This record gives sequence, C-alpha cells and structure tokens, in this order.
Amino acid sequence: MVLAGDSLKAMAKSHGRGHHRPRRRAGLPEADVVLLLGDRYEMLSAAVAAAYSGMVVAHIHGGDSPAGGSTSTRATPSPRWATYTSPRQSAAREGIPPDGEDPERVFVVGSPAIDALLRDKPTPRRRLERAYGLPRGEPFLLVVQHPVSTSPTSAAREIGMTLDALAPLGMPMVGVFPNVDPGGERMRKRLLARAARLDMRVFANVPHADYLGLMGACAALVGNSSSGIIEGPTLRVPVVNIGDRQAGRERAENVIDVRGDKASITRAVLRATDPRSRDACPTSRIHTATAMPQSASLRCSKASTWAVPCCARGSMTSEP
Repeated sequence: MVLAGDSLKAMAKSHGRGHHRPRRRAGLPEADVVLLLGDRYEMLSAAVAAAYSGMVVAHIHGGDSPAGGSTSTRATPSPRWATYTSPRQSAAREGIPPDGEDPERVFVVGSPAIDALLRDKPTPRRRLERAYGLPRGEPFLLVVQHPVSTSPTSAAREIGMTLDALAPLGMPMVGVFPNVDPGGERMRKRLLARAARLDMRVFANVPHADYLGLMGACAALVGNSSSGIIEGPTLRVPVVNIGDRQAGRERAENVIDVRGDKASITRAVLRATDPRSRDACPTSRIHTATAMPQSASLRCSKASTWAVPCCARGSMTSEP
C-alpha cells in the first residue's frame, strides 16, 4: 500500500490509496474480525475499510501517539475504530475510550512485542560477530534512527548530527536503515555516505532474532527506535532516545532522552555506555497471546469493536 516517495505528499497518497481500494484488493479477508497492530497510518486505512464492511476491528498495541511518528489514531472517521490518546495502564479505563465508546471494549493486555521477545531466541553474540563484522568481545553501538515524519526535510541533518556525535567515541557501530516514513530516503543516503568514514556497518534489514541479539549485546541503542522503549527494558539495554519522534510514549528508566544536538548526544552515550547503566527497570511480562483471546471471547461480538492499548513501561528519565 505504501507508495514510493520521500515526502508528506507521498504518505498522504498512500493513505488515500488504502481507503480507495476495494475490500478484496485491500487484502481484507472474508472473516468476522480484522486484527490490526499499532497506530501507524497504514492501520487506519485497513480499519476504515473493515469497519464499513461490517467487520470487527481488533486493535492491538494501540494508544501510543508519539508526536513525531506516523500514527493514525488521532483522526478516526468511524465509531467502530477505537481511538486512544495514552498507552498508560492506569489511564486505560479513564481517559482512553472516547466519548460514546463502551469502556468494556478496552482490554489492557500488554505488548505482543514482549511475547515475541520472550518466545524467540536471540542470535548468540559469536554468530553476530561473524555476520556483522563486529570485533570479538568489544563493546559496540546499535544505531537505529528514523525520520520525524512531520519534518522530513530535516532527516539528513538529524542523522548527520547523530553520527557527528558518535564519531569521537571511536566505538564500532552497527547501523540499520530507517523506515519508509517521509524523509527516510534522505536519511539513508546520508547514513551510507557517512558510514564509510566511520567504524560502522550498515544493513538495510536485520532478521528479528539477530536484532534481538544485537540489542541484548550492544553497549547502547542510539537513535529513536520504538524498540528501545518497548523491548529495551526487558533486554536491559541502555537507550539514548534522540529528538521528538517518540515524544508522548511512556518509557522506562533505561531510556535517556536528549535533544538532537551533538554535545547532548555525546554526553548521553557516554552515560549510557557506563556499565552501571545496564540496570534497567522492570517491565510488564503479561502474555498478550494468552490474555487477548480470553478478552475477545468474553467481549467481542459482530456489532462491536475492541482494542488493546499497550501497558505502561515505567517513568520517563531525562538527561540531567
């Protein structure tokens, strides 16, 4: 559904295309329930098509509305699409259901990403060293930064500032391409151009088991990936979260929030790579795969929509 392009206009066209395509071409099955994951704009297109086809929309891991990401839950054209404004567990039954929505359709069952993390075996470090060219036993940084989709023209400058901040540290780095949000292509070009002058290896895609292994083995995750906020606490990985992309999400104490300037990023990475920073706060271990079907069997009917906000993951920690 996502059209090629590196602008807000391309994102808008992709969203419109999802609305325009007939149900069968949009990939909606002949089923009673459509299961959607997360709050990105692609989900809204599928939700609208499903809702107007008389199908139940089961929305998992909803409620996050980061200021700089391509979330969709702020603009909902149908009462069958559950809208949330906060992922906090304590507020799930107080502020998340909109006016007129039945709070009995909201179930707090955690993030399915944690189920996958606890189920899948991360790739061992020795295999990662061979596959990703890492020096044996030495600390390294994992760099994953996406564009702030509301300001795509700043993407190249933002990743450039991050790399400028990391260069003096002299640590080996593994970089992963940004996503397809507006500004991503600009960011990819700058990342590839700069990586050649750094001790950095860049990969377009990383298998899930490898990514979990890299997260667990790295000295710190640097950038603005939601994985640092969602999976990071369970893996006990220090995270330097740069800029505003994840603003609005609750985070645990493993996350250090910084502005996008060089000095702040460098200080935060030095703090994060201190061995004492490996102590992360506890995170929820609710098994979504078990809790969700139980909730659905009790509450879900042909005439209703239900949704699952992600659990709270602790409190925010900011750079001093």
